[in-house]
Amino acid sequence: MLYSLEYSNNSVPYKSVKIPIENYIAEAGYSFNILANRTKNFMVNTTLSAMWRL
Repeated sequence: MLYSLEYSNNSVPYKSVKIPIENYIAEAGYSFNILANRTKNFMVNTTLSAMWRL
């Protein structure tokens, strides 16, 4: 299972005023092992994930 939460804060100048911009992003997913050798030196995975912008 993988998950991520991100937050960014930025200001954009517009004429003589700075406009604050905030972004919230959440992501969740799961990684599936498709192929691997016994010692796990070589692995092939695929990931299914979804992202939400709040």
